[in-house]
Amino acid sequence: SNIWQNEFLANWSFYRKYVIKKKNKVSDNEFIYKPNDDKRKTKLFKIWSFGLPFWLRENMWKIIVGNELNISLILFQGYFNLADEEYEKCQIDKNIMINGCSDIIEEEFNEIELIFKDCDKIIQRFKKNIQKDVDISFFQKEIYKVVRSFCFYRPDILYSKIISEFAVIFYYICSKNDFDTFIILSNFLINNYFFRHIQNDTLFLKNQLKFFEFLIEKYLPLIHMHFKELQFNANIFFYKWIEFLFLKTFNFKLCLRIIDNFLIKGHIVIFEVSLATLNILKKDILNL
Repeated sequence: SNIWQNEFLANWSFYRKYVIKKKNKVSDNEFIYKPNDDKRKTKLFKIWSFGLPFWLRENMWKIIVGNELNISLILFQGYFNLADEEYEKCQIDKNIMINGCSDIIEEEFNEIELIFKDCDKIIQRFKKNIQKDVDISFFQKEIYKVVRSFCFYRPDILYSKIISEFAVIFYYICSKNDFDTFIILSNFLINNYFFRHIQNDTLFLKNQLKFFEFLIEKYLPLIHMHFKELQFNANIFFYKWIEFLFLKTFNFKLCLRIIDNFLIKGHIVIFEVSLATLNILKKDILNL
């Protein structure tokens, strides 16, 4: 924290150029950080790799993700109001259905209910990291409206649980600010690696798996041979890891550190963390 406060932030006009990156081209050979870069940049990335101080994370994430989509407050409020109205209508119609005097088609609310249930499960999973004085039902409702606003904003994108997962994280980091959450969520998903996941780009996903298997063979040959002998395919766990950026795999604090590094280094971090995880579990894996 002292280094961040007294060196990096005090000279941010100099360091800023290192962390404002161009659009992620999703190339396995593109690194922002290289060992032969100048010492000041190397120091920044080394300190950053330990994880950002919590008090700084909100601002740093906003800076890196940016707002290339130029989302304005007016645009957000329009979609947020639609989500709010839909939520209230859904609650009224649900009560009518429960009382057995409605002729509305229940299927109309399938996606709404799905988003709400997903948000609830995610919040429950991270509940111990949420301040005790926070109203969970209100928290859930706000997350739902941010996610639904995104669905209105991009109707061409089918709803995926990935959207709700990152909405919860960003809402928590953005100090419960709906507008900032929507900006980060939209720019992060649309201008980033995860857009390919949401679009279910099969060829892209297969290539990611192929590259990961190549890395296992190169860096963890014993595990590679063990998987081969068992006819075990890494897709059983790898797709889950990369689809949710380990949000369903590791604890909340570690996930925040992984996102810190993902934002500054790009999606190569996913392969680094995956290999590190296998390496740590190497003894257990080889005994299975």
